[in-house]
Amino acid sequence: MNFRILSQRIHWLSFLVITGDTEETLRLLKAAIDHGAKIVCITSGGSVKDIAQQNKIDLIRIPVGIPARAAIGYSLVMILQVFSLCKLISSNYKKDILSAIELIDKEENNIRRDAKETANVLTGKFPIIYSTAGMESVAIRFRQQLNENAKMLCSHNVFPELDHNELQGWKQCNNDVAVIIFRNETDHLRTSKYISISSEIVSQFDVYLRSIF
Repeated sequence: MNFRILSQRIHWLSFLVITGDTEETLRLLKAAIDHGAKIVCITSGGSVKDIAQQNKIDLIRIPVGIPARAAIGYSLVMILQVFSLCKLISSNYKKDILSAIELIDKEENNIRRDAKETANVLTGKFPIIYSTAGMESVAIRFRQQLNENAKMLCSHNVFPELDHNELQGWKQCNNDVAVIIFRNETDHLRTSKYISISSEIVSQFDVYLRSIF
């Protein structure tokens, strides 16, 4: 990443780093300070906290000792709140957060059951994660969780791009892979057709395939 060019183009930045010591975040933070950008830092401590305090930058502290992969509840809400205070989004996000909490509470047993079933299937396999572009952030987060928590290598790709290249790789498929496809009811009709056709192709092999909406 070219931090010098990026800092020249961006005039407002929100920095989120749980530990406060991620190298690339610190480099970008220093470049943003030199550029005179409006900055808000969200961290539990570390160098980001020290730099923010030294430069009198707005600082939001989250609890110490929580692994980054387990702190999404704090980090996501704090970012949305900052965006709302800066008039980048409306305060209606709070209703969406509450609705999400209610849905998770309601579906907790089903979520736990499905998660356990999926985990059992993925054990000993190489997970291949597919999604639409709109769901790629979910695919990336799932991949990262598998990397960090399960210490597993895995890959992800996006429809319809993967149909132009990765699908060819299935000609040499083996049984040591498992496929998870993240879907959404808002998927484009054409993309949904790509997913259906690709699923039919993958289903020809003796591998686990599951679509998660």
